[in-house]
Amino acid sequence: MSNGVILIGCDPEFFLRRKADGVHIPAIGLVPGTKTVPFPLEDGSVQVDGLAVEIGIDPASTFDEFDRKITNVLSQVERMIPDELEFSRSPTVVFDEAQLAGFSDEQLQLGCDPDYNAYTGVVNPAPERPEPGFSVAAGHVHFGIGTFPEHESEIHRKTIEPLVRHFDKYVGTRSCIIDPDPRRRVLYGKAGSYRPKPYGGEYRTPSNGWIWDSGNRKVIFDNMLRAIDMFGGDERGYLEQDVREAIDRTDAEECAVIAKYYK
Repeated sequence: MSNGVILIGCDPEFFLRRKADGVHIPAIGLVPGTKTVPFPLEDGSVQVDGLAVEIGIDPASTFDEFDRKITNVLSQVERMIPDELEFSRSPTVVFDEAQLAGFSDEQLQLGCDPDYNAYTGVVNPAPERPEPGFSVAAGHVHFGIGTFPEHESEIHRKTIEPLVRHFDKYVGTRSCIIDPDPRRRVLYGKAGSYRPKPYGGEYRTPSNGWIWDSGNRKVIFDNMLRAIDMFGGDERGYLEQDVREAIDRTDAEECAVIAKYYK
């Protein structure tokens, strides 16, 4: 499936909190950039995404490059935010309703473009907050495997959906081990979540739990490549439905058993 060098990128999100008391603060107005016009940085970009900060990195062909770019972009953003704030590593936050007063519906909107389910082939349902102020942060991983001018076509989606299901075996299971908190999947991050892209796609199942540690970044990067390398080979092993259910339950114990098989 690959057309030359495989490139891996990411656009993780994270929240901000006060150093003094740990209270989470909406990121609106605290960093530059929007979903339509990200603010360029060395090795990537930054933007506000709802109540969170979102960074993007330029694609990388090696883990060292991937790791360095994430570190560099995070460092630049850290210098942008007010001194009294710091990055929160929690992928799930409930903001107080009073904190949200004055923000527009557009600013508080969950999600933008739809994503797809690689098991059903249809668009995932639009997310609805289970309570006001409930927000989650993702750790989406992008995979560049070629050039696809008709990337929004059904043909392209059907081409990459088996690969996305393969990512669940190698990457999605490990993301549940790294972050066993099931609350994010109330809104996002079910097994097989993806978006088609002109270079391949965006794997949307992982939370942001992996971005904070170089070792976890390596787990994600290496297993993205491993899944691509092994795709189309011996398909014996766990049934896709079993993998899907383990991820959707965020069953870290079962995911660890599955991940041990796919190594």
